[in-house]
Amino acid sequence: MKKLLLGLLLLVVLLVGTAVALPFVLPRDMIRAELEQRLSAELEREVRIEGPLELRPWRPFALTLRDIHVANPDWAREPTLARIERLDLEVDALAYLGGTVVVERLLLERPVLALETHADGTPSWQFGGAGDNTTAGRDTGPSPGDAPAGDLPTLRIGEIRLSDGAVTVYDHATGEARTFSELELWARGEPDSAVLNLDGSVTSGGERATLNAVIGDLDGLLAGEPSSLTLDVAAPGLGIAADGEADPAGSAVLAVTADAAPRQLLDWLGQPLDLPEGRLEAVNLTVDLAATPTGLALRALTVELDDLRFLGELELAFAERPRLTGSLALGDLDLRPYLDGEGRNSNEPADDNPAPDNAPDNAPGAAGGWPDEPLALPLPLPLDLAVDLTFASLAADELRLGQGAATLTADAAATRIEITALELYDGRLTGNVTLTNGAVTGLAATAEASGVQLQPLLDAVADIDRFAGTGNLAFSIESRGTSVDALIRGLDGEGRILARDGAILGINIGATMRQVMTLGAQSAAAEPRQTDFAEAGGSFTIERGVLQNDDLSLRAPLLRVEGRGSVDLGNQTLAYRLLPRVATTLEGQDAAAEAAFQAGVPLLVQGPWADPAIRLDLGTALSGDISDPAMLADAVRRIAGDPELVEDLRDALGIDPDTPLGTLLGGVGGLLEGLGGLFGGTRTPPGPGEEADPRGEPPDTTEPSDDPAQRLLEGLGGLLRR
Repeated sequence: MKKLLLGLLLLVVLLVGTAVALPFVLPRDMIRAELEQRLSAELEREVRIEGPLELRPWRPFALTLRDIHVANPDWAREPTLARIERLDLEVDALAYLGGTVVVERLLLERPVLALETHADGTPSWQFGGAGDNTTAGRDTGPSPGDAPAGDLPTLRIGEIRLSDGAVTVYDHATGEARTFSELELWARGEPDSAVLNLDGSVTSGGERATLNAVIGDLDGLLAGEPSSLTLDVAAPGLGIAADGEADPAGSAVLAVTADAAPRQLLDWLGQPLDLPEGRLEAVNLTVDLAATPTGLALRALTVELDDLRFLGELELAFAERPRLTGSLALGDLDLRPYLDGEGRNSNEPADDNPAPDNAPDNAPGAAGGWPDEPLALPLPLPLDLAVDLTFASLAADELRLGQGAATLTADAAATRIEITALELYDGRLTGNVTLTNGAVTGLAATAEASGVQLQPLLDAVADIDRFAGTGNLAFSIESRGTSVDALIRGLDGEGRILARDGAILGINIGATMRQVMTLGAQSAAAEPRQTDFAEAGGSFTIERGVLQNDDLSLRAPLLRVEGRGSVDLGNQTLAYRLLPRVATTLEGQDAAAEAAFQAGVPLLVQGPWADPAIRLDLGTALSGDISDPAMLADAVRRIAGDPELVEDLRDALGIDPDTPLGTLLGGVGGLLEGLGGLFGGTRTPPGPGEEADPRGEPPDTTEPSDDPAQRLLEGLGGLLRR
């Protein structure tokens, strides 16, 4: 601000001083040439006055210039930064000779500005530097009225007016251009006062923005002293009010209030948002701003964005890489309305155009596919960060979090989030995430969680709804990639998980085993389709996106399951081999010993993790998918009708073929025919010459069942379910 004010004042002094002194010694064409030379040297940019010069050497002194051109730097698209059709200046020459610049009137008619920004961010209106068309460095000698910046004359302004102007803004980085027309600016002083009133307006897209400001002490401001300042800005979608004190050194203390409709404002600025309606509709901000030449402090900051509310205290330190520190309380942070693609409010309808059945796994909209679009992360961030964040809750897509606290840090190399506390589905989590800057984004994360409800968590983050329980987990991972899909497929790491008092949903392993072991005599269809457990878990490693687990263990009152397998995280598939065993102990978690009697048929779980197929592994053959009760019944019927599969079943169960049970399983037909004599039927008292029951039990008078399967269940199922 100081440089701008001093620069403008020096130009006025130069113009006034030259125009006042030179008419007495030089003809007007030479005066015009001298003005071009001095202005070019001061701006370090070529200045041409192509129209006639008119002078009135008596009081009030008047100067008129026409068709003034100020050059753009060499890299600009347009050669001319500014063209002014007419400049009228009236000054009090006697006052100037006495050390006071009294600008009674300065009129700029129809100025046209071509403002451009280089791809590296350099603005064309930044005077000086390489690439400019300049006459810098020429010694023009002293002139009347020259004054050092630290000893400027007193300035009095009657009226300064810019009328019917136009501005074109062009960004070389994006190729975007925006035009503003009907530019008006009116600065007027008050008699015998240093107060300066500013009013301005501009039109774009048929809508108008206005500016009103009052500088309480222009003389003090130019002398480096603070001045009161009030400011009101109104534009389509924006209102700003500021009141406080400022000085030209860059220090200010202002109370600022802003109300904005970002969508309307950005539309007016030619930068429309590609977001559905109802998002970024309203922003309200209040802050006590304290500025110094080295930094900016935001005190008592309150931001309301749609339904969100943020409170905080922030400080920004100016440097080659600015540094932002402080704290923000984010309240209930619902990000669903602002997320692309899948993010939507729970009451919004689902996508009416889902991906077709033959869409590849990673196609947009395919179930379970990871996004493969290039990451659009703004890394490295344009400033260093050290900000403490808290929130009461957080919702993003399907994820729901409770209270949380984290520290966000960033520098030129990486951005980090340290999670110091987080409520996660009835549990708690701590951890950290680091994103490393570069052409390929690096990811590193560690976390520890306890008491987490696994079913809603897995459903939210991976669309897996087959596992319930209270879990403890820990992991450490790292990866590199240019998309989410690449990061997932490049994951390396390790971890462990332990769940208690839960269930595997979609299959009842115990009931399935009973149905298979009784060859369908006892159906699992009527049983709940879930395997309850007291404890389940294991450890894992991850290499190139494939998770390997070799020590899966599940304990339930009547069941033990051991297994090993892998999960392809990139393709969202899994392949596991599980060995269920019937347990004789009712202990689950923390059991000290395995059951004495064990039997089971290995299960293969394979396919997409959202809907895997479950098959029986009989050694020499695999069954079909048995995840559905009807499919399970069909598989059992096929086994029962194939002697070789029955033999495989006997081997899988570890039943000795020389035992009665093994003999029975050796031939299903003979088994069903012999059930009455071996396992059931009417028992009558022993006849003459027959031995009595050695157990001394009363005779069983139960009528034999007419259903062979029921007779098998009565004879075999009871034994296997002990």
